[in-house]
Amino acid sequence: MTIRPVIIVGVDDSATSRRALVWAFAEAERLGGVVEAVTTYDAYGGEAARELARSQQQRVVDQAVGEVPAERVSRHVLPGKAVDVLTLRSRHAYLLVLGGQSTAGLRHSAQSSTAEQVARLAECPVAIVPPPPVLTGQTLPGAVCAL
Repeated sequence: MTIRPVIIVGVDDSATSRRALVWAFAEAERLGGVVEAVTTYDAYGGEAARELARSQQQRVVDQAVGEVPAERVSRHVLPGKAVDVLTLRSRHAYLLVLGGQSTAGLRHSAQSSTAEQVARLAECPVAIVPPPPVLTGQTLPGAVCAL
């Protein structure tokens, strides 16, 4: 029996989460691994919170990966704080993948983001996929763009 590398992806309803999922599936394909999509919810919200998290995860996974063989992805919707759940699950992972948030503007608070906290606490390597670049149509003097 061959053991496949497990790549865990923290999934919420953000654009960076979708980017992280796409990147994780490409990496799993390259490694011959499997992806675990993990979404958390507040247990105090009861069944309604769990169902909302499940439906958000379903939508994001379906948008991000399209037709992926069922044996290559498993979906987990778990109660608890994302940092705690992902850190615990990192114990059996080859890699943990998260979407990063932009640090521009006022959205980046003094409190660390989930990705930053998980990166410090995880028991496996962590890949943080950045948000898409913001294209303004302006370039800085001397700036070079390579595609």
